[in-house]
Amino acid sequence: MKVKYKEFGCVGVFGIVILLIFSAMLIYTIIITTQSLMVYSWTRGEAKMLFSKIESSSGGETDKVICEYEYHVKGNRFTNDRLAVGYGFSSNIEDNGRIANLSKKDNIVKIYINPSDPQEANLIAGLHHSIVFMIIVNLLLGSIICFFSLLILAGDKVNIGRLTWGLVLIWACGIIYLVTNPLDISIADKIEVVEVKDDEGI
Repeated sequence: MKVKYKEFGCVGVFGIVILLIFSAMLIYTIIITTQSLMVYSWTRGEAKMLFSKIESSSGGETDKVICEYEYHVKGNRFTNDRLAVGYGFSSNIEDNGRIANLSKKDNIVKIYINPSDPQEANLIAGLHHSIVFMIIVNLLLGSIICFFSLLILAGDKVNIGRLTWGLVLIWACGIIYLVTNPLDISIADKIEVVEVKDDEGI
């Protein structure tokens, strides 16, 4: 009994660690998704872009748009640099070239302003590539955890063949979605430009 307890203890500890990591990722994804959808209820306003550029990582593998814009609420001036909730998680899958062009200096764009705290603003609201990517990754990792949990807890009562095919199907659908991107929820498509900077006059 002691040997079995020790073996189960090692597997249990490893399983608990993996479960905690997955739970943290899942909770973070739920919070980010909820926050991004709540932005729709914020007040609409207009902002002037102060600057916008594409910043690459030291290895050149990851790109991210860095920008800043100013807006006024009840005569008070505010500045912000937030594009969208959850953008930084996987910014490389976004069309950063289009984002930078749409948010270039002196462009006037529509923004969402938090009515409870005007210092908080977003360029767009709702889901986009980065958040959908997090959701898909959580579903794929969750399917693996469920697979092994059923094997450990149910044992011989589980049809391993059907369970394996179910896991393969989930992963196939997830990978196909990530590769083909059928919904194409791009941040660039959601940026509303009111007035475009005239480059010819510069």
